[in-house]
Amino acid sequence: MKTHLLLDSNVINSFFLRMAMIVFIVVVTTTISNATTYTWNRTAGGSWTTTTYWTPNTPAGGPPSGSDVIINSNQSGSIIAVPTISLDGLTVTGNCLLVPSAGGNTLTITGTFSVSSGISLTFGVAGNNSLNLILTSTCTGTIGAGVTIVQYGIFTNSGNLTNSGNVQLNGLTINAGMFIIESGANLNVLNTLTNNAGTSGLVINDGGSLIYGSGTPSGTIKRLVTAGTEGSNSSPPSGYHFMSSPITSTTFGEVFNCTDDSCRCIYA
Repeated sequence: MKTHLLLDSNVINSFFLRMAMIVFIVVVTTTISNATTYTWNRTAGGSWTTTTYWTPNTPAGGPPSGSDVIINSNQSGSIIAVPTISLDGLTVTGNCLLVPSAGGNTLTITGTFSVSSGISLTFGVAGNNSLNLILTSTCTGTIGAGVTIVQYGIFTNSGNLTNSGNVQLNGLTINAGMFIIESGANLNVLNTLTNNAGTSGLVINDGGSLIYGSGTPSGTIKRLVTAGTEGSNSSPPSGYHFMSSPITSTTFGEVFNCTDDSCRCIYA
């Protein structure tokens, strides 16, 4: 006896559709999980473009555009021949000096920029061998406490960057996002500081320090004022503080703007 198996055409179409979806998912997953993170594997510096100096080995010319780059060991020599390139991320957990292949080259970060606490990081060399750094609007950056960054070139921030270390820049342009200077952190811009993002684009928290050579940038300075201790039966406790504008040529009223019960009376 012969047995005939009849399959409905809808069942067959559904089967092949599911198989196509599985193949598509596998292909997409394989593409996304390709090795796009490259870790510098030396401690004595060397050429950025040498394929074997990275783990895994890079294509010819060093990490391609869109890569995540990690430098996780202290370098006794410079990492040289850094090209103009756009990276998804740059994570630095070891002391290093990045020297461009040509003065004026630019590193652009579109995803994550992270420098761990206590690290010394230098971009470029004084003179004509500058290395510019751009953080795009999609970038989130963190500079840890005790970090020292020296940059010979122009630093352009359009993302959200929080500085808790000591940063010296040749020049700084803030186009969008936020550049936050945390308490205890220092930012020294040797030449021009330009803030095109308004008062929210540059924020100096209480205890933070900013020094710049030229420019008329706007920004927000946060000063913490402790509560008074006299008249403990009052709510909030009453007391007196002597305050003055922390910026020259600025009136008290322009700096201390109190509109709620956090400070009952201000005499300017």
